[in-house]
Amino acid sequence: MTSMKLWCAAAIAIAQPAIAQPTGEVRIAIGAESPSMGAHWGYAAKEGVVLRNIHEALVDRDPETNEIIPSLAVSWEQIEPTIWEFKLREGVTFHDGTPFDAEAAAYGINWIYNTDNAYTVAGFLPNREYRAEAIDQYTLHIHTGTPDPIYPSRAFGIGITSKAHLESGLDNYENVAIGTGPYALDSWNRGTSYTLRINEDWWGFDVEGTAQPDFETATFLIRPDSSSRIAAMQAGEVDFAWDLTPDECRANLNENCISGPTPETVYVRMDVEHEVMKDPRIREAMSLALDRPTISKVLIGDATPAAAMIIPGVTGYPDIEPMPFDMERAIALIEEARADGVPIDEYPLFISMRAGSFSGNSEVMEAIQGLYSAIGLNVSIRAMEDLEFRSLFDLPPSEKPIATDRGWLALHRHNNAEFDFARTYASNHHCEGQASTGCNPERDAEFEAASALTGNERHDAFAEIAARMYSNPEHLMFLPIAHTSIFHGVSDRLDWTPRSDMQLLLKDLEAK
Repeated sequence: MTSMKLWCAAAIAIAQPAIAQPTGEVRIAIGAESPSMGAHWGYAAKEGVVLRNIHEALVDRDPETNEIIPSLAVSWEQIEPTIWEFKLREGVTFHDGTPFDAEAAAYGINWIYNTDNAYTVAGFLPNREYRAEAIDQYTLHIHTGTPDPIYPSRAFGIGITSKAHLESGLDNYENVAIGTGPYALDSWNRGTSYTLRINEDWWGFDVEGTAQPDFETATFLIRPDSSSRIAAMQAGEVDFAWDLTPDECRANLNENCISGPTPETVYVRMDVEHEVMKDPRIREAMSLALDRPTISKVLIGDATPAAAMIIPGVTGYPDIEPMPFDMERAIALIEEARADGVPIDEYPLFISMRAGSFSGNSEVMEAIQGLYSAIGLNVSIRAMEDLEFRSLFDLPPSEKPIATDRGWLALHRHNNAEFDFARTYASNHHCEGQASTGCNPERDAEFEAASALTGNERHDAFAEIAARMYSNPEHLMFLPIAHTSIFHGVSDRLDWTPRSDMQLLLKDLEAK
């Protein structure tokens, strides 16, 4: 039996000297509104920016080192290859006044892992057998189905809401956020704003070394356009403008424009069972026709051409280079496939994006449509509302296989906040992955075997799979384009350092 144990004695509640009482208001302009107040949206760096301040997970990340640190759990240990044991923090209450304990934690986690709910965050898991079990009042077991040595990293993305709140009905869960975090939801004006108020009973006030919130209230103003968020910053309407277009940020905010790293990759996903795209030559041509350097530097801005769907430094990053930009070779491959009877002209393709998904996304979509038309493909642009995009993008097993005449190219971004290839493969490439448009059982078996490994063995096994996924035409399903940076406007009254996981936690904002 492999046993991994992490005892975080420094995180166990220790009385600390009186801290300054949070006062005043901080105002933040954001671009994306969460589709709901459900805890399952907290994993999303942009849509979940408000929710991560309300719902907490078993673990947190150190904002400087990215190390997994205690939150609602104070220690954890892998007691069996498929069982992780978490010792929970005592004396914690939810915003509705109910106690946080192992029973509540298990109920909230199992709600998100329930396959009937088909939540995107559950699709990041390597299998569908994960479940939580209360052992005693403050001991929780997570059963992983197959060995999972990195489960604490996965737990970071699972916000927990109260059992009583879930039992009150789906409508309440979707529209009212109840967590244990330093801030509670005061109001949500759809399409306009959120207001959060300090949780005076937050456990973190009594734990030494825990980041402390400075503000009593926080207002998030929803401004879809980067230019409108910048204007709000310039007018003094907000103290923080989240996720700005790089050029606009630098040109208008000067030293108040701050950039930070992200674990995100912009990509095109292909319907690989489509009558045209199922031919490896077509998929290779589509990758060769992507002018990654220009798209990265000019259209997205301050991005880096991507070889894979994960950034360098992630466990499993492959030793490959981005596919070269080669229109001549791409045209030759298309002509060869057409000559061999691939029905390129009979089955048109269309490309769509999620509005506001990343900086410059409209321009990138138009550029890709032009490049693909230039190599001889029949590609059109189809506008989609956010809900339509989501309904087509997520593919639970019941909706597979996809119709062979659909022909959708989805322009989107992938966030691997676990910094491990397992998350990327499970959701995007596995036969049961919610974003996967194809299926390769033999490769899935390789992935599942590699998922049980640790250290260098894990990295090497994943890197070999990833190299095939992104450079071998037979395996291409996703075409990585660029690794992005993120830009924000931060006023002189705030002191803040960007986190590598892209989270905006109010407790990290310091008033000067």
